Amino acid sequence: MRDGGNITLGGLAGPSAADALRQALAGVTSPGAVDWRVTSVDPVFCPALNALHPIMPAFGGVGPRLGLTLANGRTQLRDGDSILPRLVMPDFRGYLRVDYFTHDGSISHLYPQPADPKQGMTADPPHVFQAGEAVKLGDKAPGHPGWWAGTPYGTDMIFAIASSQPLFERPRPDDETATNYLRDLQTAVDAAQGRGVRLAGNAITVDTVAK
Repeated sequence: MRDGGNITLGGLAGPSAADALRQALAGVTSPGAVDWRVTSVDPVFCPALNALHPIMPAFGGVGPRLGLTLANGRTQLRDGDSILPRLVMPDFRGYLRVDYFTHDGSISHLYPQPADPKQGMTADPPHVFQAGEAVKLGDKAPGHPGWWAGTPYGTDMIFAIASSQPLFERPRPDDETATNYLRDLQTAVDAAQGRGVRLAGNAITVDTVAK
């Protein structure tokens, strides 16, 4: 809420959802009353946003919030820049899943992560984080060379889910398709909600550009 009764509205939405929201607001607010900061994203990201929608507090609503940014609050990465997600757990202890979804439709599991000897990567298995705990990912260390921005350049998405119980019984393969993973993630989120598992989600966009 801004001074004078105006509101700031932010978040991510597919083009059709963003247009529908604009039209709905136009019918109930005066011109200039809304500071529009909703980012319209490529429809390729809609399945991920659909999975997150029921576990992200609605605008102005209450509920557990999962903090998600990149180091130093960056939103643009140049070729070769390190990808350094920074998270803050919601008000419950639990597990994390963090994924990088590119605009060309591929997906990488940033956490938890299986071992990849070819890349010099040791396994980063699931861990129980405490409520409110700050979590840093992507920093280079022995067995963890990190991740970096590269081609194809464009607007990508990082999304994360905190859950009081694991969403999957087995590790996910690192070479799976986004379609299969997002289908199974939606099923897992729905099942977890049905069991009363505590959940919180968040997503951010990342613009990758040439040096």
